[in-house]
Amino acid sequence: MNSDYKELAAQKGLPAIEELKSEIDIDEESSAVADVLHSLRDRIGSFCKIAEEILQPETSPATMQECRVFTEQDKKELYRLYSELMVLDRKLLYGDVTRNTDFIAKAIGEVWEKLPSLKERTAKIVNKMLESWSLDHGDENYAEYFG
Repeated sequence: MNSDYKELAAQKGLPAIEELKSEIDIDEESSAVADVLHSLRDRIGSFCKIAEEILQPETSPATMQECRVFTEQDKKELYRLYSELMVLDRKLLYGDVTRNTDFIAKAIGEVWEKLPSLKERTAKIVNKMLESWSLDHGDENYAEYFG
């Protein structure tokens, strides 16, 4: 699947490679469809990892601190976001596995269309995680983390 992304973009009305480079990490010289597909999966995967840290926190001090500020309602909304992200990730994965160019084009187009909203929603989550470090939880919380 090393076909040229520029050709696929022209045929299927996808964003230009230069537009994609503003949102995903892709080599300046690369224009292979597979590279675009993998870079989009990496971007979606990074958003998934953020959600996973709150939905299923590890017992690290960082995740324990950050997940405290999320209410049950926040977590329900976060799970909806996570579900959307996983659907997109699996579509990109299916395209990668099947090498079906039409399916890949549709998946890339769908991810690109939804990316601004996904990015905005994920940024709000990260901001809430960041804000958790500004809250005064007192010294008693420190003892909970380290026994």
